Amino acid sequence: MPAVPIDNLAAELLANRNLLAALAGPSIALTVDTDGGALAVRLTGEDLTRVLVNMVKNAAEAMPGGGKIRLHLGERPTQRGPAQPGTEKQLSLTIEDNGRGISADALDKIFESGFTTQPASPGSDTWPVAHRGLGLSITRSIIEAAGGRISAGNHNPGGARFEIELPARTR
Repeated sequence: MPAVPIDNLAAELLANRNLLAALAGPSIALTVDTDGGALAVRLTGEDLTRVLVNMVKNAAEAMPGGGKIRLHLGERPTQRGPAQPGTEKQLSLTIEDNGRGISADALDKIFESGFTTQPASPGSDTWPVAHRGLGLSITRSIIEAAGGRISAGNHNPGGARFEIELPARTR
């Protein structure tokens, strides 16, 4: 079957809630809320699931003792450039956790292919198969291919915060 772009990002995000909660595990409370966002984007359902799995898996690994992950989808208007007057909707998907956050050194490299904060296997110079440092690099590629961007940071009182911005598309 051909890949079909998402017609309603909010519905697609909510449809992934149970999968993401199971992936996070029983010691992590995962919440998904939408404030609008029932708009079409240039992202397929498969790619959205791949992005969400990468993000939730990373957040869960940063909180081995348990914690909270929050996904929030909202909309905001975006000004187009002077050649295209008017506004269009921009969707913002924020993923926050209450883990240890991201070190300043890691923030500069977090989207590089092969970068990981996971320790190597004992007695090995290589990373375990599950931690090859490709998840966030792949996530960034998927988001950029859909015309969006992703950024990473920390939030108060503590934890990591990723923001994905995607332009809405006309149906």
